Amino acid sequence: MNPDDITKLFAAFLLRKGIVLEQVTPPQAIDLMVEFHSSVQCDWAARHPHSDMLLFQYGVYDWGHGENFELNVTRQLMHVYAEDVGETVVYFQLELTLFYKPDTYREIPDFNRWSMDCQSIAEFVNEMKKTDGYLRACCDVPRKVEMNGGLV
Repeated sequence: MNPDDITKLFAAFLLRKGIVLEQVTPPQAIDLMVEFHSSVQCDWAARHPHSDMLLFQYGVYDWGHGENFELNVTRQLMHVYAEDVGETVVYFQLELTLFYKPDTYREIPDFNRWSMDCQSIAEFVNEMKKTDGYLRACCDVPRKVEMNGGLV
């Protein structure tokens, strides 16, 4: 498997589970990405420490298309290409992002946590599911859900 295949594999993973991307909830986003992380191994990423990590983050952002509260779960994979003159490190991210109207989220501080900062994936999940942004988002319906993948 090469880095570009991970997005296609995740789409197929969602399809096999009968998940409609546009209807994903915050608990599903976390659970799906964690399950995909544990069940779909990337041999090209397995040789280096922290080469296959999860990131949970949220906040109110405006990337030029209007403000949204974004709740995001990302799988980041690192690939090292050996070359004659040394190594080239490339990062690939698979992102699952839920977008909400920002109004009721403005007072919640931005948050991010890497899985490597926790003792286990279970601890990582428990931390995510206790955060203010996650708990608030669980009470709302996202206006949009996106899956993206690419080099960083």
